[in-house]
Amino acid sequence: MMAGRWIAGIAVVAWVGAAPAKTVFEPGADPALDAHMGRHTRLFDGLHAFPFGIGLTVSRLNEPYGPDFLREWLDQGNGLSLLEYSGVHPYEVVGEYEGPAGIGLRGGGASPGTAFRYLALKAEGAPPEVLAEAREAVVQAIETLWVVHVITGIPHGVARGVMLLKPLHEGEPPFPHVTPNLVPLFDDQGNPLPPDPKNNGTDRADNSGGVLPEGLWFWEDSCSKDQLVGWVAAMATLYDAVADDPDVDPALVQRLRDVACAIGAGLRVKVPFTALDGQEYLYDLVIMDADGRPTKYHDLNPLGFDGGMYLPPGSPNINVFNLLMGLGIVKGLSHVCGDAESEEFLYGELLGNRDYLGLIPRGEDSPAVDYLYAGAKTNFSNVNMMAIALFLNLYFEADEAVAAPVRDYMERRWWDAPGVIQAARRLKQPYFLALYEAMTATGTDPARAAEAAALLKAFTLDPYTDEARNNCDEAELAAGQCLAVDGKTVLTLQKETNRGGHPIATEPLDPSIRPPSNFDARSDPFVVNGGGGAGLNPGGDLHAAYWILRFLPERPAGVAARSPHARAHRPVQPGPEGVEAADAAGEDPGSPSEDAQQPAETTPDSGPAGDVPPGEDARLQDADGTSQDPGSAEPPPASGGGSGCAASAAAPAAWGLAPLLAGVWLGLRRNRDRRR
Repeated sequence: MMAGRWIAGIAVVAWVGAAPAKTVFEPGADPALDAHMGRHTRLFDGLHAFPFGIGLTVSRLNEPYGPDFLREWLDQGNGLSLLEYSGVHPYEVVGEYEGPAGIGLRGGGASPGTAFRYLALKAEGAPPEVLAEAREAVVQAIETLWVVHVITGIPHGVARGVMLLKPLHEGEPPFPHVTPNLVPLFDDQGNPLPPDPKNNGTDRADNSGGVLPEGLWFWEDSCSKDQLVGWVAAMATLYDAVADDPDVDPALVQRLRDVACAIGAGLRVKVPFTALDGQEYLYDLVIMDADGRPTKYHDLNPLGFDGGMYLPPGSPNINVFNLLMGLGIVKGLSHVCGDAESEEFLYGELLGNRDYLGLIPRGEDSPAVDYLYAGAKTNFSNVNMMAIALFLNLYFEADEAVAAPVRDYMERRWWDAPGVIQAARRLKQPYFLALYEAMTATGTDPARAAEAAALLKAFTLDPYTDEARNNCDEAELAAGQCLAVDGKTVLTLQKETNRGGHPIATEPLDPSIRPPSNFDARSDPFVVNGGGGAGLNPGGDLHAAYWILRFLPERPAGVAARSPHARAHRPVQPGPEGVEAADAAGEDPGSPSEDAQQPAETTPDSGPAGDVPPGEDARLQDADGTSQDPGSAEPPPASGGGSGCAASAAAPAAWGLAPLLAGVWLGLRRNRDRRR
């Protein structure tokens, strides 16, 4: 039993009788942290996620309602909503919410905060009214995940993002949305629009055929792998929050299962692509769109690169990023869906017949392509995507024998890659610290927990404005050393700029001086100058980090955290039939296999993928200059940072990847022919 008091929806507790397991962020152990993140939770739920339960960036505020107005509410509101305290509706405060592009990653990737908050408050015995508020946030987010699926109008569809055109509820002020440029899916002759090449997202009208209320929603298509992994993280964690909850309508839980089953079934459909050997094969793990084409960055198959370039079956040069992204997404969907087909595809086909676990590189001599880290040119969106994918792979897996190879990769090549200053462990990102706690079997480290708490408290979150933080002026940039905006931190600059051409320091910046971001975990923490917009960032990854650690119990070394609903499954029996295993067995690398099969002549052409046009993602650049789709598997240029360190398996620049892979594959063919 728990007794205590509540401050801003955060428990300051004292346990009476048998105490539960102590959590990493034990409520009441750090009152300053609880108060800081309690204020942020009120702002996140009361403004950023207010429209439909998914955290949105506020592009601008209406006059006269600036940051000071919001601070007053957070300081003096005593738990009241913004409307209850001020008499002003959030839609009157917000001048415009962001468009739908990118909210799969930024909003979906933040939804674990919504899920773990409800789980934590339930475990702590929160008062009914506090639980009801947290539960409503979970329910609203799940309802939006259903919209993300059904709005596409196709059986396996998933939107890149969705957005309201008007309020969900009668009597509310007009919804402050961006003005969409709605494009039909097809022209009068039935050809997809816009014409080929497929772009990275087009605004579409509701295509649900009357399932959704007319004129309420619009959406953006071309869901890329970064958006999908965010949506799946939302599905899996929100499912855990409600799976056995007597206060949640079972029909809502079943609806979430149906969405996961439908999207998962779509990834099992095989689609034709022409491989680098000039032959056409069928590949699964492809994200398809409502216009009949693959989305621009659709590839989750380990034989795919760069949204449309495919290796022929049998190639050992598999894409490690796609391998783990695909497995994580399929694992998360299977966790929610729970049907026999999902289980068979994951554990029978991918892990069994294709032996995907055996393809995870364990040494530096692996022929697999692993471009996660590339020194100063590292794409931190890839680091973030990998974090979420690894979390899905590990937290929702019941069998340690299946988890072990992924956990080994996580520890050695994502978390603490030797000699790589860009490795996740060193980035000062609370999101990564929290996800690592959910994945590692090394036990809870008090120093790591203290680091996460200190980092969270260093962010200015009330509200999280896009203030300019320029630590280095032109003279300091030329000199290679700067006095930061706090007047005391000395920053030494790397000789190289980052992948966006921006000056970067030799170590990640503390959040107190770091330029702001709409999702910090996907931005370059080494950047010294940035910010200066009129908007408010949701801080969704920070929200998630706090509540994940608020829920997870402390653990000794040798014990890994695990979902309370991790599913038992059929045994994994690796077989020799996998495409990558076939080459190792001496079979013809060009022969079809389960990963890629030659299609029948009647298979329709799916169409090529194309370049990324300027769009919403380009307008919402982070300080690292990322404007292309962060879900692209495009490897950044392989160049070391100012420390001279780079990942040993860094890939070449994007413009050199196709010739390199073609050359590698042709070399393998020649060697095989010589042996014959």
